[in-house]
Amino acid sequence: MLIVIEAPGKVAHLRSILRKIGFDGSVLATGGHIYRTPKSLYPVYINHNLEPTKLEWTHPEYVDHLVMSLREAEEIIIATDPDSEGHLIATDVANLARKENPDIKISRMYMFGMDEHHVFDALSNTLEYDESLALPAMRRRSIDRIIAASMSDPDKKIFIGRVMAQTLSAMQHDEGMISEPVDTIMTGTEFMYHISRKMDVNPIKISEHMQKLYESGRMSYPRSDSQRVTAYASHHVADMYGAYVKPDEYIDDGAHPAPYPISKSDIDVPYEYMSGEDATLSAISRHWCRAGKGGPFIPMDEQHPESPEQKTMRYMMTNNVGRPGTTPYIANRIVEHYGLINKRGEVNEKGIQFLKQGNPVATPGIPEKISKWIDFGGNIQSVLEGSKLWDIVSENMNSEPCSKLGSAYEGEISFAM
Repeated sequence: MLIVIEAPGKVAHLRSILRKIGFDGSVLATGGHIYRTPKSLYPVYINHNLEPTKLEWTHPEYVDHLVMSLREAEEIIIATDPDSEGHLIATDVANLARKENPDIKISRMYMFGMDEHHVFDALSNTLEYDESLALPAMRRRSIDRIIAASMSDPDKKIFIGRVMAQTLSAMQHDEGMISEPVDTIMTGTEFMYHISRKMDVNPIKISEHMQKLYESGRMSYPRSDSQRVTAYASHHVADMYGAYVKPDEYIDDGAHPAPYPISKSDIDVPYEYMSGEDATLSAISRHWCRAGKGGPFIPMDEQHPESPEQKTMRYMMTNNVGRPGTTPYIANRIVEHYGLINKRGEVNEKGIQFLKQGNPVATPGIPEKISKWIDFGGNIQSVLEGSKLWDIVSENMNSEPCSKLGSAYEGEISFAM
């Protein structure tokens, strides 16, 4: 039995858990995505069907090891992350497995926590692999590449993508601050934003702390975009703190739960006296206690003034731009790398120049149409035709066939319109 995950840093910890629960098998990591589009935006390598016409190995050293193991395995369990990008990696692993070993048995499991309970539960409830779950990530990768290549101006050193343009557009209209919710549990992105303000650090640091807490089995999957409270999370937090948060009334069917603490932490120690990871876990636990009933009284934490990165992230959150795993990093890139936001968190002259370049993708109505297409597919021409964006991107598509390296783009799950 072979279990395939994404992050090499989780391999040793997962192996130790598997030994404790008596699982006989091996664990390998993909190192992230198996395939990537070329690093350079030019040539675009996207055809009229919004398929990539060229893909490359991302980490050949991991693929070589994986291929050898796939050839010898009778069964593989794909345990990549339970999000859209994880589904895309799972599809690439599954297709690689079928190519190297046509008789291999393939199944999928979702680990929402890296502790004994969650790993055992995931192994006990493996699912038939559903390749259709990869389609949104495939569509996102193609549309983002064609937009970035079409909207950028290399001669002026202006490289702008869909998410950046939509974020800058939103930031021109101040919507005011958002308060930390009291009665509801937060998504992964909301935790990153609010905790970073409590500790006066870049949201990237909180994202990193949450990932390490997850990998060490101290909190559940951090990059969830859900506020869903499962029965297990509700009872587990109640056992640790006495705070009862009412679970959602529908069955725990494997859908994303909101991030929750797995290990108990000090909830009465000031953050400045704790390590970054411990303080982050404490902040998550305090929020669950505040949202619950019957637990300890937890006063609201003081929040520091917004930094430009935090304000940028807030606009991404409130306008549904970006994903929990990338939002802090894109916000940091807009502020630090490109310098498009001033110290007051306002779009500066350089940012306005970038926004003018990318305005067709931020035109009212276009972001919603693209998001809907990413989620549900359809004919991209009928979605965008009549807009300035379609006039621009259609000129950059080509007539080449889709990449044969990424066999996930063929057959039943191709982009055929």
